[in-house]
Amino acid sequence: LLESAVIDSFQDRLEPALERIEQCHRLAVQAGDRSLAQRALLNSAVVQQSNGFPLAGVITLLEQVAEETRRSGAYGNLAFVLNNLGSAYHNAGRFEDVLALADENEVAAARAGNPHMVGSIHLHRAEAYLSLGRRADAAEALDQAKRAWTDDPQGVESLAILLAALRFSDDPDAARATIREAADAADTADAAKNVARRTARLAYRTGDHRDLQDALARHRGATDRPGPARSLERRWLESLVEVDLVGLATLASEMEELGYVRIALELRADEALMATRAGLEEDLTAALLERCAALGFHPWLGSLPETRWIATEVVSPA
Repeated sequence: LLESAVIDSFQDRLEPALERIEQCHRLAVQAGDRSLAQRALLNSAVVQQSNGFPLAGVITLLEQVAEETRRSGAYGNLAFVLNNLGSAYHNAGRFEDVLALADENEVAAARAGNPHMVGSIHLHRAEAYLSLGRRADAAEALDQAKRAWTDDPQGVESLAILLAALRFSDDPDAARATIREAADAADTADAAKNVARRTARLAYRTGDHRDLQDALARHRGATDRPGPARSLERRWLESLVEVDLVGLATLASEMEELGYVRIALELRADEALMATRAGLEEDLTAALLERCAALGFHPWLGSLPETRWIATEVVSPA
């Protein structure tokens, strides 16, 4: 039953997949099979997380599975659960919790004899440090992730996204070159869309219409996931291409409602820059600064206000 649910989820049949997983969990509980019940809960969380379901429910499931897995002493499973929980915490704006979880996960991965997980742990640290404005710590953690993933292509696009974000303030051209290489290397639909979104945000700031259009085309060319937050991603790129301020504001509100606080703040950063370029009197940047300060969040593409890019216009190539 669980295996058929997983197949359904791979084929984007999410409603029957989640129904089968719930049924499997119920039967496992009735039979007293704790291991199968944990697997069912974890699969439900992963399906919802990878498809952009409301984050609060995902975190509740992952925290429940993590606590049960801690008690069982199954460190290999625990490392996997904590890795997913770290991603969820980061998107929810719980950056210090990401760092604490990474420390626990490092111990779990070592006890499980799983060196592959080490690269992902360092990547989560780098992301959290960057979100907290600790750029030197982020660069060090990124170097550690690179060393851990020397022979593993899995994290290519994630490493490149972080490296581009770290480079962007000092060397925008190098950042854009890095993200272009990641776009060419992306070998899954999720990776292609992930890189496309970052490419579009860089291109919007530097005024490169060709890169912006190319990012949207790449995103449109990748298979969509049907979940709520995932369905918003393409509208983000379209709003940048179309200079749709209302669209960005709406998307940010929708992301906040789904619990993706960090992503909503990045959307707000794009909205604030777009509004300032349009010469609007409403100071969206001041409101954004207050929101960021409350979480200790530093937008990845540079400090606010983004005065460096205000005079830049997105110009179509001749």
